[in-house]
Amino acid sequence: MCGLVKWSELLPLLESSMRTLSSTRLFTVVVPVVCGLAILLVPTYMPSGKRVGMHHGSHSNKPDPDYQHAISLALQSGSEQLQTWFTLSDGIKLQERMPHLTHLAFSNPWIAAVDIGEPGVYLFRPDGRLEHRLGRPGLDPGEYVGPVAASFGPDFVAVADFTKKRVSQFSPEGGVTGSFVYGPQGFSAQAIAYDRRSDQFFLFGNRWPQYSGSSSTLFVHRYSATGQFQGSAFSIPARAEALNLTSDDHPFIEVEGDGDPVRFMLPWQNILYSVSAVGQVSVVFDGGIDEAFHAPSSPMPTEDGLAGFQRWTRSWTPVVAFATDGDTLLIETECLCPAHYRLAIWSLSEHKLLTSLFTNRKLVSQQNHSFVFLQEPENPEESEYELIKARLH
Repeated sequence: MCGLVKWSELLPLLESSMRTLSSTRLFTVVVPVVCGLAILLVPTYMPSGKRVGMHHGSHSNKPDPDYQHAISLALQSGSEQLQTWFTLSDGIKLQERMPHLTHLAFSNPWIAAVDIGEPGVYLFRPDGRLEHRLGRPGLDPGEYVGPVAASFGPDFVAVADFTKKRVSQFSPEGGVTGSFVYGPQGFSAQAIAYDRRSDQFFLFGNRWPQYSGSSSTLFVHRYSATGQFQGSAFSIPARAEALNLTSDDHPFIEVEGDGDPVRFMLPWQNILYSVSAVGQVSVVFDGGIDEAFHAPSSPMPTEDGLAGFQRWTRSWTPVVAFATDGDTLLIETECLCPAHYRLAIWSLSEHKLLTSLFTNRKLVSQQNHSFVFLQEPENPEESEYELIKARLH
C-alpha cells in the first residue's frame, strides 16, 4: 500500500467500523486503526526528493525522457570530441558475456579479461573470439575467488587474486604453469605487473606497518618470477592514509614504455610515478593543481563493514586510467557529467595540458602507438564490450 489516500474514501469505512463496535472496543480497536491510517497519509504530505533521471512525484520508474535526451546528446558530443583528436579504428567486440568486467590486459596477439563478479578470467583472440577460460573459481592453485588483474609474461598470463592472496600463472593453452602465495607479506594485491626486463612481478596494495616493519604503509612489492619476496617500497602520503582507504584505492599501471619498467598512478593524485627494477619509485609527471580534478579531502565512509569497500563522495572525480606514448600522456578521470569521463591530453616534455575533452569511452591501454578505449554496453544486461583503437592525429 503506497498510493495517495483520500479522506473521502476513508471516512465511510471508518464510520462503518465504528457503528459495529461496542463502547468497550472503541478505544482498543478504532484508535489503532486511526493511527495506522494517519501513518498511511504521511507520505502524501512529506516533501519528496527528486532523483536524477526520474519524474518528480511520479509513481513510475520510467526514465525521464528529457534526461535521456540530455545523456544522448552528451554521449554524441563525447564521441565527436574524441574524433577531433583521434583517428578511430573499427571496434572489436569481446564475444563473451562478462557482467562485471574488472580489468583488461594486452599482449600481441592476446587480450585477457578479468571478471571479479562471476568470477572468471578469459583469453580472447584479436578478433574478439574467446580462446580459453583460464582457471576456475575455487581455493586451490590455478583457481581464484577474487581475481582483480592480469599481466602477460613471455609465455604465460599471471592473475592476481585479491581474496586468496595468490598469483596463478596460465599458459595460452589454458593450463596452470605455476602459482605462489603472497599472503605472509600482509596485503591484498589490487594490481599486478610482470616486468620482462628484470623477470619479476610487481604487486600493488597496502602493506600495513605491522607487516612491513615500517612506520608507514608501503604500496609497491617485488617478487621473483617464482614467487620469492624481494622487498616493498613507496610510502603512501600521509594525507591519503588519513582517508582510511582500503580496497578502492587500487593503482592504474603501465608496463611497456620508454622509461622505467613500470609506471603507475593513484586515483586521488594527478601524479605519474615510475618504478625501477630495484623498486625505487620516482615522479615522472606532476599535474599540479588541475581545477577540473577533485580529490577527496575527508575520510570516506565505509559502505559495508564486512567487505570494507568504500563509497566515494559525489564531489570526487578520481583518476580511472592513464596511458603514455612517447611524449604524450593521457589521463582519464570520472566527470560529474553524463559523458562519464574527462580525458586530459598532456605533453610530458613541456609539462603542458594540450586539451581536455569528454567521452563515454574508457581508456584501457596503449599498444603500438595506438590508445585502446573500451565502449561499455548501453544495456548492462547485454554486457557486450567493444574495444576501439585510436591514434592521435
